[in-house]
Amino acid sequence: MISIITVMGSPRRHGNTEKLLDQFIRGVHEEKRSADIHIEKVILRDLDIQPCKGCNACHKAGVCIIQDDAITFYEKIMAANVLIFAFPIYTMSVPAEVKAVIDRAHYIWVRRVKNQLETISKEYKDSHLAFVFLTAGMSLKNRPDLFDAVHPTMSALFNNLGYTQRRGIYADGMDESLGIEGRPELLEQAYQLVQSIVQELVPYDTKDT
Repeated sequence: MISIITVMGSPRRHGNTEKLLDQFIRGVHEEKRSADIHIEKVILRDLDIQPCKGCNACHKAGVCIIQDDAITFYEKIMAANVLIFAFPIYTMSVPAEVKAVIDRAHYIWVRRVKNQLETISKEYKDSHLAFVFLTAGMSLKNRPDLFDAVHPTMSALFNNLGYTQRRGIYADGMDESLGIEGRPELLEQAYQLVQSIVQELVPYDTKDT
């Protein structure tokens, strides 16, 4: 079975970001007719996730002492093998809700890298794929660096989690196109993406990875 977790990271519901993500989800439900896929959509703003306190308590045992929804959030992710974050660009970076949940993954880095309590095999990384769907009002022709600040942040998170990052979908110029509906080629790209995911992951059984 291919297990997919999608994370809707925009604080605004049913806008460009969620519409783009929903096209991917629609494609997944179509693909489920011929492939064994489980998908879950997480609405980040509905979760109780406090920011990291920088207390370093997790350095002792690799466990976060803040008991909120961040713990169950990452339990879901660690049980899946496809992860998609979708969010808009806020001030050339990630929204506050997304940054908070990223920072809270520090305990996983501690457990795997600092304390070496877990190892990530090549097979694990090959069978765990991550994608980012980004939307932005501005256009790349006016700000060629529009998405640049997001890349190191998300690649660091995916690396900590043991996911291999693949090319996502970057939807710029939402103001000019009057929304994601004005970029049908990107909606189609999101809809078709699951086919390449299934093709890449079908040799792997998630029970063994």
